Parts: sequence; C-alpha cells; structure tokens
Amino acid sequence: MKRLLIAIVAVSAFIVLAVSFRVYMSYEGIASTDRPSIKVVVTDPSPHALAQQLKSAGVFDPWAAFVFESSVRLNGADKSLHAGTFWLWPESGVREAISTLSQHGREEVTVTFPEGSDLRDVAARLEKAGVIKNPQELYAVTGDPAARETSIAFTSEDFPFIEEKPIGVSLEGYLFPDTYRFFADSSAREVVEKMLGNFRKKTADVRAEAGKRGRDFHDILTLASIVEAEVRAPADRRIVADIFRRRLEEGMALQADSTVHYATGATGSVFTTSEARDSESPWNTYKTRELPPGPIGDPGLDSIEAVLDPTPNDYVYFLTAPDGTVHYAKTLEEHNANKRFLGTGQ
Repeated sequence: MKRLLIAIVAVSAFIVLAVSFRVYMSYEGIASTDRPSIKVVVTDPSPHALAQQLKSAGVFDPWAAFVFESSVRLNGADKSLHAGTFWLWPESGVREAISTLSQHGREEVTVTFPEGSDLRDVAARLEKAGVIKNPQELYAVTGDPAARETSIAFTSEDFPFIEEKPIGVSLEGYLFPDTYRFFADSSAREVVEKMLGNFRKKTADVRAEAGKRGRDFHDILTLASIVEAEVRAPADRRIVADIFRRRLEEGMALQADSTVHYATGATGSVFTTSEARDSESPWNTYKTRELPPGPIGDPGLDSIEAVLDPTPNDYVYFLTAPDGTVHYAKTLEEHNANKRFLGTGQ
C-alpha cells in the first residue's frame, strides 16, 4: 500500500510538473520568427472570442488559447484588450500577445508602386496615402532623385547589395515596384526598409546570375530602368536592351528621352524638346556617352532580365510612339523617316 501511495504521489507530481511546464511555455512562448508574422483584425476583444480567433489564425495552439483566456480573466487584462489590426508571430507567448493586444491597433494602408516608378512617384503615392507629409521625408532616407552627391540612411551593413551602388547616388532603382501594406503611422525609414527587403528577396536570382557572369549589377539595374521607361512589351525590351548595349560598347550616346525627363523632373510628354536635351546633368544621355550614375526609376524583373539576356539584332535606332508601338531603324535615314512619321519635332 505504501508503495502504491508513493507511486500515486510521484505520478501526480509528474503530471503537475508537466502541466506547469506546459502552462509556462504557453505563457512565455517561442515565437517562430522564421515564418511570416500573422495579421489579426480584432473586432471582438472579449477573452473567449479573442482566444479562439488567435487559435484559428495560428498564433496559439489549444493550450496557449486556454492559458490566454484564463490569464486575462484572472489578472484583469481583459479590460485593456483593444479592437484593431495587430501583427503577431506564430506561437507567440501569452505574455507577448497580451502586451501587443493591449495597445491600440495600427491602421494599415495599401500602396501600389508600378514598374518604372521613380522616387518622385514613390513620394507622391506615399504622401497621397498619408504615410509621409512631404517628399523630403522620403528623400532624407533615400537621397534626392537625379542628384550626383546625396546621402542615404542605409549602408551595406543593413543590405549588402548597397555596396555595389556608387557612393553619393540615391536609392533610386532599389525600391522594388510592388503592392505594399504599410502601417499608416510608419516612418519613411520603415517604409524604405520594407521596400529594400522586398528588393533583396525578389532580385536574389538575377543578382546571383549577374555575379556569375561578372556583371556589375548596379549598371544592369541602371540600364534596366531606362529600358523600362522606353518600351513596354517584353520582346521590345530585349531588343532595345541589345541596341543600348551596342551603343555603349561603340561609344555612342544612348539618347534616351526618359533620362532627360528624369534629369529635368518633367512628366507627361513622351518626347523631349531640344532645350531639355541641352540640360547639364549626368543623367542626360544626350550629353553623355555612358550610363548615368544610377537608375532613373524602379525597373521590374522583366526589364532586368532583358538586360541580362538581350535579343541580338541589327537595329541602330528606335522610337516609341505614344501608344507604345516601337519603330525600329537600321539607318539614320530610316530613323529620320520614323521621326517625321511620328511628328516628334526632333
């Protein structure tokens, strides 16, 4: 009988210890930061409803949901839980969840940056969404557009690929064009950090491929941004990328109107005026016979891949009509005929 009692006590103690340990682990948690955080939109912050919602969302397992509901009722935390939008890591502990949910949820905004957007476009869209008050908030982090000597808020320690970018050039081209969700009260630095993180992820393969070929990725990105701005169709991008490649190799000016628009800050018109083409800027490819110091916008992967693998051809000139149609020419005479046909006035 004595042995039986001892066995019962031992088993009971083991169960108590096991349950206590499980409760402790549920309370403290082991957040799975190697998985994406989970968005939780809370409309009913009552303990039971919230515990079940967090369990369904994958933040809690059944044990943690039970501990959460019990804890907030026992310590009175249920009075401090709020409705709103929150982000929690999978398997967040009850302690961390209570702390996060006791804060007021942060409002989110969705902002889309089309391929080819430049810093001016990014700033305008963020300002319209209410994320920043004026473009200078963004430029203080990214550097100024079309500026040869400007400063940025990030270094290669933050993102190694920044080391490939010349010192003094902005982050133009490195803010990957995509649709983003930002907290409405995000700082400009938080916004740019998210976009740079997306750039790192989305361009990993093309950066690796450029490295294998011994190509300078900043130069690839710069040319891709011009290709992005000049033509629309994937097939045309690969043809134009080859035209630009040969022009650079032969010491010819790229003469891309898009670079003049970027240098002068002009918008709207496809073609440029002779006055604009006389502007003194290292981004004006009518004045220089080499690549600009940096991109003129944020190219998509299609344009980057076009520069990596252009389509060989024997065209020397091209013009893009307002409707996107590209008119190619092998001789200056053909090119001038295309200009007359399109009425560019060049």
